[in-house]
Amino acid sequence: MDIIRDDKNGLKIYLKENDDKYVAFWYGGTLDLYWSLHSRNILEDNSIEVDKSNPTMYQAFIELFKDVETMNIYGNTKRNKSKYVFYNNLYDKKNKTITWYSDETASEVSNYLKIINEEDKFKLEFFIQDHIEGYSHDFYNKFYIPIRFSNSGSKYDPFNIIFMRMFRNLGQLDDDKFYKPQVSVSEENAVQKKLK
Repeated sequence: MDIIRDDKNGLKIYLKENDDKYVAFWYGGTLDLYWSLHSRNILEDNSIEVDKSNPTMYQAFIELFKDVETMNIYGNTKRNKSKYVFYNNLYDKKNKTITWYSDETASEVSNYLKIINEEDKFKLEFFIQDHIEGYSHDFYNKFYIPIRFSNSGSKYDPFNIIFMRMFRNLGQLDDDKFYKPQVSVSEENAVQKKLK
């Protein structure tokens, strides 16, 4: 899995599994954050995994989960979960899963994302729901599944801020975090010893 950063037309960060499938993280024209799964072929596997081989992104997901679980929105974790009636739909502590229904349209028909915290990896699964008569069909696409995190008016307000902070933090990393091979200190030391 490669992490690619593109600053040409506004910051975009890509998780690229291969030449045919990737996830893009980016701000749309309304300053809403999007995570979108793209494929050159009809999506038969709607998931991408982030593991320890990519420590930058893996650590970002560790922090995301911690912030959602502890309700760390503004650096203050003293929040009353009962105030947010949707919280148990957003975060399932038992199954270690975050589920976000796109803010693009009504929950009954919107695309949704499940982020599963497995033992040594995070699995991102993107889903398209069946179309319901009377709702927009604009976001039903088997090659592209966008998930919108609205800047204002989010179904999950204020938890949208946690996802935006994750994107901002990734965007502030030095380029070498994205382009250099990511190896541990012990692996780097082993390589240096061999060179000597």
